[in-house]
Amino acid sequence: MVKNSKKLVHNIMVLPQLAKLNNYKCFDIFRKNLPKNIDNGIKEIYFKNRTIYILVSHPTIKMELSYSAEELLQNSFKQDSSCDYISENLLKVIVRI
Repeated sequence: MVKNSKKLVHNIMVLPQLAKLNNYKCFDIFRKNLPKNIDNGIKEIYFKNRTIYILVSHPTIKMELSYSAEELLQNSFKQDSSCDYISENLLKVIVRI
């Protein structure tokens, strides 16, 4: 059963209509690599027009992510081959409150 469910999820994730689901998986990997206090301060992450937007709840978190977000994202995306699309097409990272 476990192998079948994993295969089913994989087959769904590779459908072109659902390609954006991989983005959310990649953002989850990124958030797991962050310290807990910064992760709790992130409201939303999305990828649009070759830019990753990170919406945060506090100016201090914005400042910390502004300095290190791009490097942290690239390191996180190297962990999973399904994140190649974002890492190859990423132009900039914008952190907003």
